[in-house]
Amino acid sequence: MGASLGSLIPELQPFASDLVTVAGRAGLQPRITSTRRTHAEQQRLYNRYLAGTAQFPVAPPGRSAHEFGYAFDMVVTPMEALEDVAQVWQAAGGVWHASDPIHFEYPGFTPEPQFATVSAGDLWRVFAGPENVDMNLLETLATVLVTSTISIPYEMFRSILNAKPGDLNRLLRELVNWATRL
Repeated sequence: MGASLGSLIPELQPFASDLVTVAGRAGLQPRITSTRRTHAEQQRLYNRYLAGTAQFPVAPPGRSAHEFGYAFDMVVTPMEALEDVAQVWQAAGGVWHASDPIHFEYPGFTPEPQFATVSAGDLWRVFAGPENVDMNLLETLATVLVTSTISIPYEMFRSILNAKPGDLNRLLRELVNWATRL
């Protein structure tokens, strides 16, 4: 898990650095404990949270501002001074909540949805139109989709919407592989 302010989004870095400086000048011995996290790191922390062994709240993977570089965790000595540090952060426009006192976030973060619900008919229209689509794969997809709608990973959905004709067979194969694992 990273603790470098350089791994945060560029817009957040100077504000995070300034907060550390202000806390240091106040004699609070600030220490950054976490910045950007991988999905796997977030999953590990979330599992600890679910097991009741985490000291602070943890967002589910894919929903944490840490995974996108929009947040950092910082502790100070004494810990009771975090609310004072938070007032400085909030006065500068940052996001902070007493329920997670070590978490400092850049304003405006909203995670992307994890899944998109699409109709089987819409998928059929996307893939059945182009001449070069593998009809065997399309028929396999049709048999796998036993319901009229399916929730697919949002990234896959975006890839399908933005696909070039030459990419459709690859995306269709990925979608069939994903759908057959359900």
